[in-house]
Amino acid sequence: MQDQQTRASNQLSVLSALVGKEGLEKTEPKYTDVTFGRVLKLEIRGVQMEVHHRGPAHTPGDSFVWLPQSRVFFAGDIVYSEQLPTLAT
Repeated sequence: MQDQQTRASNQLSVLSALVGKEGLEKTEPKYTDVTFGRVLKLEIRGVQMEVHHRGPAHTPGDSFVWLPQSRVFFAGDIVYSEQLPTLAT
């Protein structure tokens, strides 16, 4: 959460430059209230999911989500097309 709080001001400044101050009028940063080690397993409405943290990537807390039942992987900006991801194993 500390990293999120540290980055919030800069991220809002960048967004403001993109969408204007009016576009961010009611925008407030929201920070996580859940922390975990390497894997957080959840089930929401019968859907099993795993949130994995393998070490810093784009930011220190970058994680990816794996849905084992449907074999779907959400990587966000950890994985880039035609580039090597920065993941510690």
